[in-house]
Amino acid sequence: MSELVKLGDVSVALLFKIEKVAEFIKVPAEFDVIIYESENLAEFHQLSNRPYHVAAVYKNGMIITQPFYILKQKGLLEEVLFHEILHSILKKNFQLPAWIEEGFILFITGADFDELRGFHRDYFLRFIRRVRYEEIPDLLDCYRIDSSMECDNGR
Repeated sequence: MSELVKLGDVSVALLFKIEKVAEFIKVPAEFDVIIYESENLAEFHQLSNRPYHVAAVYKNGMIITQPFYILKQKGLLEEVLFHEILHSILKKNFQLPAWIEEGFILFITGADFDELRGFHRDYFLRFIRRVRYEEIPDLLDCYRIDSSMECDNGR
């Protein structure tokens, strides 16, 4: 098994994107995650219980990824880290239904609908059909952990 690594050397551009999203949804751009790089695809599948078209998973403060060299070859490493770090930030600040959490992340990261499969595709489609861009901060506020706001969450 590869060693556990702390997120340290990500690009300034990635940190800027994280900061902009956090600002948009009115939360601190703070995340404390451990990134575990699987040695190979078999180990990734064993640890994540996800198919190979899934590049990483976030679970309990840990991001488990496919081997970095594979993600780099596909030009996906920073995109994958961005996606999973957003899961960390959302889970720290909100109690979102899965479709809102995943749909928002896919929307805000500019996911290509034609590239999505399974529940990712379903959640993305549900999100973009039901939530207008300008409604996103208010929608997320309804699920904020420290909020006493009452909202109609019957989306």
